[in-house]
Amino acid sequence: MVTAFPGKLLAKHTMALVQLIRQTNHKEELFRCLSLKLVEAPPPAHDKLVFLNEVWSTITRL
Repeated sequence: MVTAFPGKLLAKHTMALVQLIRQTNHKEELFRCLSLKLVEAPPPAHDKLVFLNEVWSTITRL
């Protein structure tokens, strides 16, 4: 579903999407898809580090 939206739209709602992804069983795949979209349009500067920390936390638990 994440891939259906443009990166620019997702970038505006990065942290809301992180909250939703946290509640799923497919975190790795969803973070991967979201990250690929955020390459097109990065999130706001104040969300970048928080997003990176959340993704890194998920990856290190694999």
